[in-house]
Amino acid sequence: MKPLSAHSILEAQLYVMLQVCPKCDTDPLEVAERSTEEHHIDDIIRLDCACPECGEKADYRFRIDSRRAAASEPPLINPTDEPSKLIDVGQWLTLYHILIARSKEASDRTASRGEAYQAALCIAEALKFYEPDNDLPPASAFFSDQAREQARTHPAFFARDKLLSLQTGLPDLRATQAVTNAKSSRKWWKFWQKPHSGADPAGPDSV
Repeated sequence: MKPLSAHSILEAQLYVMLQVCPKCDTDPLEVAERSTEEHHIDDIIRLDCACPECGEKADYRFRIDSRRAAASEPPLINPTDEPSKLIDVGQWLTLYHILIARSKEASDRTASRGEAYQAALCIAEALKFYEPDNDLPPASAFFSDQAREQARTHPAFFARDKLLSLQTGLPDLRATQAVTNAKSSRKWWKFWQKPHSGADPAGPDSV
């Protein structure tokens, strides 16, 4: 299958969170392992996934432009101003709600802060679909007929002011990104994924 275009490994991992198990319809899938094929310009990232319910395995390949996906700490989903080609505006809102729920259920403040930071990034990505003078996203911001129907029947869910209100109480992205964690080696933003037994399932250098 042709690799999907992603702005970062983090965007690829969030895409996987939205996928449903092809065998039992359970979601989200969980990343078990990550591998990289290095090319001249692009990196091809393969995420090997497994269903937490039935164990069905699946893998996804993503093409990431290594020139534009420079490492940042805390990590960014998309360092550009262009909207995602993988995840539509409605899916970003779905991810926001997933991450906010995880933040509230987190066992400690470090994990909660990491989940909340990821939720703030998702709202920022959703807002990239909006044109300057429009309060609602264009039809092109929705990648399926089902999503477009949802936008038609419940437009208030997608109002720009609604998304801006969701940012209230979330970590300020500019302030957070200005702090490089120089005082601590503990990378709190890596706690957005639920831990598996043993080591980090996506590898020691995963986001």
